[in-house]
Amino acid sequence: MGVGKRLHRGGISRRLRRRRGGLSFIELATALLIIAVASLGTVKSFYIAHDELSRAKRRFRANQFLKQELEFWVARLHKGNLSPQEYNLPSRERSVVIDYRGPGPRDNIVGHVRMVRITPYDDFDTAEDPDYWIVRVAIRYDEPRYVDGQKEEYQVVYKLDGAIVKAG
Repeated sequence: MGVGKRLHRGGISRRLRRRRGGLSFIELATALLIIAVASLGTVKSFYIAHDELSRAKRRFRANQFLKQELEFWVARLHKGNLSPQEYNLPSRERSVVIDYRGPGPRDNIVGHVRMVRITPYDDFDTAEDPDYWIVRVAIRYDEPRYVDGQKEEYQVVYKLDGAIVKAG
């Protein structure tokens, strides 16, 4: 009788047969732990991506309102119905809703857009006075941010400079 027969009758063969029947508790717990950690990371990354997308959307909308305000003042300069007092005085702030977030008015993110100033630019080589007008506009709004579950807001200010309009 050789070594092979002893292995088939003995306890080693039974242990191997029992082992092939399914998964042990440790293997199952390890697999569940790996799946839980992977899904937690995936959910966290989706939350961060959604937050960044919302922030980019608000930035885009703020830039749209800045362009509208700039075009308004440039059109007034072209039309010529701008009084000299309005050149150096900042305009009234106009409130615009940047992000509609809920049914209540306090849920929305509201921006305040205004013309900062209109500066004359004079080229000394020409006879015209002034040669160009430089229009500056700005918008500010409170950007919400959540740190450790608490809502904190910080102010975002965008300025658009350098819309040069030929005088005359």
